[in-house]
Amino acid sequence: RCAGAGTQIRTYGTLHSIPLLIQASGVDRVGLVKEVTACIYTHQGTIRESRMMKIGGDFCLMMKALLPENTQARVRFTLETELGLSVSIRRSREADSRSASEMLRKLKLTGVDSPGIVASVADMLARLDISILSIESHVENAAFSNQEMFTSTVTVCFPNVQAIASLEEGLQQMENQTDVDVWLIED
Repeated sequence: RCAGAGTQIRTYGTLHSIPLLIQASGVDRVGLVKEVTACIYTHQGTIRESRMMKIGGDFCLMMKALLPENTQARVRFTLETELGLSVSIRRSREADSRSASEMLRKLKLTGVDSPGIVASVADMLARLDISILSIESHVENAAFSNQEMFTSTVTVCFPNVQAIASLEEGLQQMENQTDVDVWLIED
C-alpha cells in the first residue's frame, strides 16, 4: 500500500542509528518479550542479535539493537519505568572477525554438583587461550537419588588444532579428579 495522508513512513536501522548493547532483567511474566521488542520497534529500532531466557523467577535478556541516537534515553525510560526492568545500555562493540583456522566445539559436562565446576573449566580454557562463546548450565535432582546433578554446555572457539589436543588432556585430568564427565563435540 502506498503511503498516503496520515500514514507515517518509518525507516529502521538507518545511517543515523547506532549499535547498542541492551541488557535487561526483571520478574518473569507472560508478554514481557512482546513488550520489550515492541519498545525497540516503537523507537524505530531493529534487533540484530539477542539472547533471552528465564533464570529462576526472573527473565533476562541481552540484545544488540540498532536505534536512532536520540531514542536511547526514551528506550531506557520505557524499559525501567514502564516495564519495571533493571537496564544497562551502552554502545555495542564490533565482533572480532574469526580466522578460517579457528574451530568451534561444544563441551558437555555432567556430574554431581559441587562448587567450582564452571570456574575450573573457565580457568583451563583461559590458560589454553580458548575463547568461551556461551555457557548454559543448570542443576537438578538426580532421577533415583536426592543428589543434585550439574549439566552444562559450553561453546568454545579454538585458535588452532594444538589447543584441541591440550584441552582433551586437561579434560581427562579433570574427569579423573572430579565426579564430572566431559565430552568434546564438534559443532
